[in-house]
Amino acid sequence: MTFNLRKAVRTAQSAFPVVNVTLLQAALWPRPGRLIISDHYHQAWADSVKEPTDQTVGDVRAISVNDIFGKLGVDRIDLLKLDIEGSERELFSRLDNMAR
Repeated sequence: MTFNLRKAVRTAQSAFPVVNVTLLQAALWPRPGRLIISDHYHQAWADSVKEPTDQTVGDVRAISVNDIFGKLGVDRIDLLKLDIEGSERELFSRLDNMAR
């Protein structure tokens, strides 16, 4: 079964309308590129990601927090929900001054 993120968000928004929400269908990573989604742990509830050796391949586009600020043209994000199991330090250590 393929998960359709856009459909899930539309369904949630119809049940709980919100404003000023932007859907970015990408993985959040310390740097832009591509990532491979892996079932490394062989658990239904846990996937892992890794960078491919060749940046032209990968399951999903990766963007950085700096990319989000640039794409949205904002200087502040009020809420950014992450479930990244302890990888916050690596992700946020690469922010430029604008994003801090």
